[in-house]
Amino acid sequence: MADKIRWEIPVFSSDEGKRRHRKIRELMELRGIDCLIIAGHLGNYKSSAADVRYVSNYCMWFEDEYVVFPPEGEPTLFAWNRGHSVWAEKVSWIPVTVSTRTKEGRDYAGDIFRRIKELGLEKATLGIVNMKNMPAYVYAGLKERLPHANFVSAGDILRDCRLVKSPEELEFVRRSGECADKGFQAMSEAAQPGVKEAELVAECEGAMVKAGAELGSFILLLSGSWLEMGNGGIPFGGSERRLRKGDIILNEITPSYGGCYTQLCRPISIGNPPDNFMEIFQIHRDMYELARKELRPGITAEAIEANIAELASRKGDFSWAWTLQSAELGDTTVPFRSELKTGMVFVNHPFTELRSKSGYAGHIIGDTFIIKENEPECLSKLPFELKVV
Repeated sequence: MADKIRWEIPVFSSDEGKRRHRKIRELMELRGIDCLIIAGHLGNYKSSAADVRYVSNYCMWFEDEYVVFPPEGEPTLFAWNRGHSVWAEKVSWIPVTVSTRTKEGRDYAGDIFRRIKELGLEKATLGIVNMKNMPAYVYAGLKERLPHANFVSAGDILRDCRLVKSPEELEFVRRSGECADKGFQAMSEAAQPGVKEAELVAECEGAMVKAGAELGSFILLLSGSWLEMGNGGIPFGGSERRLRKGDIILNEITPSYGGCYTQLCRPISIGNPPDNFMEIFQIHRDMYELARKELRPGITAEAIEANIAELASRKGDFSWAWTLQSAELGDTTVPFRSELKTGMVFVNHPFTELRSKSGYAGHIIGDTFIIKENEPECLSKLPFELKVV
């Protein structure tokens, strides 16, 4: 008999899946939630599929798909079609069912309703994970079919589970950091007068995919003279604009390795940069260094940001200054009053916006860090500097 085709993508172990499921059920019990209905789709560079992936190990790639996660027993993954289920079954920790086809499309609401009924939970408290990602047509269909159920928002359950990462997850995070470094190196090597912005993005993406990143990385790029950058932020992905001598190139590079994201920002200058760029660059470096020193267990993100804002206010007339962001791309906001914990992953990339509304507004330099007991672990091995080519 011929061997079955394997799906050779980065996936987590079955022990990791069991750990995640135990933690989710602990939080469900604390919240009094009888069952989770988990939605996933490809928004925001596939990060809106993170919750489905987290509970199933399955990397979806088309349309929306769902998981019903009961308090005990096997969850159920509803795949878009048979083709999807074939691939899902190769990596999924949980049983896979093909969604019902109708003249109007996939009957996900009906599929989920029938599974909820099998579980005897038609009048139970059902947690939606999450309201940001749940399509209106499915939610409306569920409300119609389950009029006696108590629907509650429960996205915080999986968010809280994902924030503190296991050793196995942290290895994937480190691999993502390696991919980001490879992408920047390829971008900086290609940065020469006459080269298109889009070519820099292509070199960056290609290098990261070769290093193990998934296709379709989140890459932002902006080039031009520092004076030209005074009226806009970083647009998506690069354009047909050709680089010129004297340009500053700003970027935000965000690969996914096995569903784990990191971010990297490193400025590039074609020739010596102007003094007014170096002034704001130094302010961002100061903000970065302050945040890096304070990224410790026990402190809150809110306290760090207050110190960052105070520092920025002494350096310039900024209407907005901040630096921290969760590395969970699909849910970058975090409970800012909650204490940082070992195993959390944060992006430290200062952002400033002048009160005058003139001048550059955005990120210039940044890295991703793992919170540890003492010094945080920086995931980039690149020099923390402006790259001059």
